[in-house]
Amino acid sequence: MIKSKNRKVGDVNNKKRKNKGRRIKINLKDMGIKKFVLIIGLLLLITGLVGVISPIKAQTLEELIGQITELQGQLNKFLEQEPRTWCFSFRNDLKKGNSGLEVRILQAALEEEKFTISAEEKVSYYFGDSTFQAVIGFQEKYRADILSPLNLASGTGYVGSSTRAKLNQLYGCAPAFRPELEYRCPDIDGNGKVDLSDTFAVSLNVGACLGNAKYSQAADIDKDGCITTTDSDFVSKFYGKNASEIEQCKEVIYYSLIIAANGQGTNNPPVGTYTQREGDKVGITANPASGWGFNYWEGADNNSTNPTTVTMSSSKTVTAYFKEKATPRPEPQYKCPDIDGNGKVDLTDTMTVSLKVGVCSGNTNYSSAADIDGDECITATDANFVSKFYGKNTSEIEQCGGIVKYSLTLAISGQGTTNPSAGTYSYNKGTVVTIAANPASGWEFDYWQGADNNSTNPTTVTMSSNKTVTVFFKEKVAARPESQYRCPDIDGNGKVDLSDTFAVSLDIGICSGDTKYHVAEDFDWDGCITATDANFVNKFYGKNTSEIEQCKTTSSLENIEKMIASVANSIYQIAEQIKKLLK
Repeated sequence: MIKSKNRKVGDVNNKKRKNKGRRIKINLKDMGIKKFVLIIGLLLLITGLVGVISPIKAQTLEELIGQITELQGQLNKFLEQEPRTWCFSFRNDLKKGNSGLEVRILQAALEEEKFTISAEEKVSYYFGDSTFQAVIGFQEKYRADILSPLNLASGTGYVGSSTRAKLNQLYGCAPAFRPELEYRCPDIDGNGKVDLSDTFAVSLNVGACLGNAKYSQAADIDKDGCITTTDSDFVSKFYGKNASEIEQCKEVIYYSLIIAANGQGTNNPPVGTYTQREGDKVGITANPASGWGFNYWEGADNNSTNPTTVTMSSSKTVTAYFKEKATPRPEPQYKCPDIDGNGKVDLTDTMTVSLKVGVCSGNTNYSSAADIDGDECITATDANFVSKFYGKNTSEIEQCGGIVKYSLTLAISGQGTTNPSAGTYSYNKGTVVTIAANPASGWEFDYWQGADNNSTNPTTVTMSSNKTVTVFFKEKVAARPESQYRCPDIDGNGKVDLSDTFAVSLDIGICSGDTKYHVAEDFDWDGCITATDANFVNKFYGKNTSEIEQCKTTSSLENIEKMIASVANSIYQIAEQIKKLLK
């Protein structure tokens, strides 16, 4: 610890100002802004009062809640008015699950950027799904400023330092004027003299604001939250002077801050020793290595949250403890996502997990029930799994013991295979299983038995009970020579016309055994309507039957067969029309 021996009695007021709590500043641009601040002030005052009012005064409590609702409505209208007349300096990291005034103003800024926030989230000041997606959109809109410097390909939805810097650039308030006497000491490195090290510390970081990794509170001489030319000019003004000659250095107290890590991971700022002024509040973030999770801090303002802060009231050592993750369970062995045990996965469950992401066993915020995959750390995997079942009852969730399983047996008649292979399988109730039949050489698919549709290949089977599905293959019939083909005049009107070509082309791929199979269209007698049949009928398109050899030799038996097929086809078409009318 380094203490300046030269303190002035006349600086008492400055010290009082320095010891005041930090507050988020809202710039009062005009009367509209004053109204905005008044609304927020009243809202916070009334919210604070509600917690201490005696339950006996029920009517008064109801009136206060009504006033809160009214003030919230006024705030929402003010944030949404055009043109924008408000500004705000974002100071805190924000993530899904957070709530409060800073979240609501974040939503207003995102709406200014033409992103959509749900009315429910705006009313409750809650950082939910729509806010999360809007943050991702904002990050990708300003990719060059937010994502590219961090080597990120897509938005994260987390409002960290780079996102806050961009928000503050667009919507931050102009810094309040601070007299030069209240500036920080320009001896940034604390060696007793303003030298080249101090000028570099400021000039190399001009443009960095609070939340940016390059931002240094010591280099922010005028305390406006950003390192600017004002700061560099002030340091240059005293270049070469001893701290004892500079008024702003005469009451500065310095403390050492040691940042350490235990386990595998890094910190930001990195592990090392730093010099900080008395009263500085330093933000520190723990970044666990792959396979490790953040466990807890030692020596910080809050040892269970990440990121955390440390307030420099003395020399301090802050250590981040990382914990190696256990091997996660396979998804079928995950814990039930109904964390509060009320029979349904609801908002309580999703918030319980999302608010604890990054916490591992050993941390006071750790919850075993929220560690869905059992790896001893609550991660995005756990949060995503709970969100997957949001709104479902435990009776619908396998991991809660509510899923019914059925067996599916696949069998084969004839020569061929199926995919999945013949055998017995277990599926959850309601699962739709796709099955494909693959006939062996010289064989062809005939039909299914027990499937959702027994005539199509592939087909499906819906697991509503234990089921057996059998595929039937039949041996192919050898095709006849063209001279023995059936007559291509299918409808028997004495000419091969559009009716005949359509009849065949619409049934290609249909084989005997299928209800759509018509023997009159199977010209080559091979048991299936194929491209060979279609090509044959097209070959004689427009010709009369008197010109076609295969129509001259048609036996009376074949004529009867054709007539029966035509009648059957007509009956089929009528049946199909009746089905449509009955639907």
